This record gives sequence, C-alpha cells and structure tokens, in this order.
Amino acid sequence: MAMKGYLTCGSSSCCQSADLPNLKSHFRRIDETKMIVKKWCLFFHLIGVLQIISGQICLPPGPACFGAACCGCPNMFYDAHDQTFKLPYAMLGKADCLDNSCLNQANQFYPPGSCERERYDAYTQPEENYGGVDLVFDINTSRTTSPSHKDDIEMLGGVVPREFMKRLVRQLRIGPVFSADGSERLVKNSKVGALCFFGNLTMHFGFTDFENIASLEYGITNMDLKPKKKAKPHKSFDKIREDYFGNSPYSPYGREFNRNLVLVFDDGVYSRQGTIGADNKFVASLDALKEVAEIFVVGVTHYSDKSKSYENARENWLKMASKPENIITAGAGELLATDTSDLMIDYLVFKTLQLFPKVLVDKPDYSA
Repeated sequence: MAMKGYLTCGSSSCCQSADLPNLKSHFRRIDETKMIVKKWCLFFHLIGVLQIISGQICLPPGPACFGAACCGCPNMFYDAHDQTFKLPYAMLGKADCLDNSCLNQANQFYPPGSCERERYDAYTQPEENYGGVDLVFDINTSRTTSPSHKDDIEMLGGVVPREFMKRLVRQLRIGPVFSADGSERLVKNSKVGALCFFGNLTMHFGFTDFENIASLEYGITNMDLKPKKKAKPHKSFDKIREDYFGNSPYSPYGREFNRNLVLVFDDGVYSRQGTIGADNKFVASLDALKEVAEIFVVGVTHYSDKSKSYENARENWLKMASKPENIITAGAGELLATDTSDLMIDYLVFKTLQLFPKVLVDKPDYSA
C-alpha cells in the first residue's frame, strides 16, 4: 500500500495515489518538474552547441583509436579548430576534450607525458591554451641505409618517413601565421617545413608554403625522398638555422610563443664519421642550430645494441639531439614488416608528441 502523499509507479506509466484530495497538487508538481527539466535540457543543449563550435568537446566520435595515445578512449576526437580527427592525447596537449569521461583520470603524480599528467596539467590552466610549434623535418636516409637488403632502401628512405611525417602533422593544428587581415599572429597554429640532406641539399618547402593540413599532406606526398649518396648534414643544419629560423629562436615571424623544433629522421649512417674536418663541421653546425631550436631525433636501428655500427649511430644521435631524452629509436625490421609497420609508426608519433614542448599562451601582447 502506498504511503500517504506519495505517488507509486509500476513498470507502466500508470500512477496511483493513496491521498486522492492531493492528486491535483501531485500532478501540478509533476508538470512543474517537467518544465524545469525541459529548461535544463535546453540549457545543456545550447552549452553543447557552443562547446562544439569552440572546439572544447570532441564530437562527433571519430574513427576507432588504438594504442597508448588513445588515453583509454575507443575513438579519435574531432578538432573543430581544423575540422580533423586527432588522437585523444594530442587534444589533451591542446587543453581540449577535458570533459570526455573515457579519458584516463587526471593525476599530478603520473610521469610527464602520460595521459593522466597531461589531463592534470591542462586542468590547472583553465584560462589558457597551448601554442603551436614551428617544426622542420630533416630527412637523412642515404643509399647506405640497408647494405645487405637493397630492396629495403626505398621503404626506409621514402615510404616510412613520409608516412611518419603525415601522421604527425595531423596531430598538430596547421594554419597561417597571420589572421586574414594581417592584424594578429595566430600563435595556436603550427607551421611545418621540410628538407633532405642526402645528395644535393633540397629545400622542399618552407613555413608559408602550406597553410592547412590538406595542402601540407600534399606537399609531403610529393617530396622527392629517393635516397642518394654523399650526405652533407652540416649544410642542412646551417640552412635550417639561416633560412627557416632566420638565426633567431623566435623564427622570422616573431612568434615568441611558438618554439622552434627540428626533427631529424636518421638512418644512423654517417660515412664521414671519424674524419676530423667533417666531424668538426658537423658539431659546429649543430651547436649553432641548438642556439635557435630544439632538436629531436628519430633513429632507425639496423644492428644489435652491442655492435660497433649501433655505437656509431648512437654517437651521432647524441650529437644531434638537444638532450639524450630527445632520441627515439625504432628497429628497421619492425618498420619494414607488414604486421608491425603501422603500429611502429604510430608509436613514433606518440613518443614524439610526448617529447614536444608545450608552451602556454594567453592573449600575447605584441604591441611592445
């Protein structure tokens, strides 16, 4: 039996009252509750629309997501900034999508670069967001990459680095340096350039050649990455410093909130290693570049860690990278094998995103 003054409901919509004189008041309260619920539903709907427009939540759900960079979520996230789908981890690095319940929980005690730490760091800066980067890809894969397996040269020299570059830039927010009317520097956009330093030094494209993700992918696709001999890496380092960054840590565009980054995709083979003159040029050009940019290395290993060849490769990478932690390695066998190549490239993208610096910006003042 129902208690006096309360409604009881079964599995159907039928409701009974043990206090008939109060029936009208019950229904009146129900109608009032319905109106309140409708108002709140409308409110949350409007908030959701505004959040989608501003890019703060990631709907609609994107393609399936696999790997550590998914941060516990089954799908990739939609980024309204450039209308692309990105890894959940990449969106955390932009302080977005924090309201998605599938994300690994924020935790300040997790190591830097983890999903939990990225989410915590983003939560602690609710009024700010992360700026973009000015990134130059430097591809150093020569014909000596695979001396015992000549058929692998084209894969490691062209196909693998090309796919790695395309997957990595999709996680950035590619856009122009300035607003349409030229009045504002768009510090949250990233700029990308690329060159090779095997054979003749080639400046494939600069920061302003491709200002959206579609055109940038087209530019990467059309890079001539056919491996050649006679690499002169010191000349490429000088060219990056002078032509891409204008000998300044702020790049030629005065983007002081956008870090200058260089990512060297390297096969670990440097034929002039041990030659005093060549080694001095190599180190001097790197030291000068490190004054204006942070250098990262993706190194392809072909030998066991105990071999002399690996030791030589590791020595080169330590010279190139701004710090030892900026070196990411991948085995040639895993990059070439059909069943592991995709997973290994995704791993390289995730590790690179973890290492890239994140600079907070909040309405920077360029008037001074």
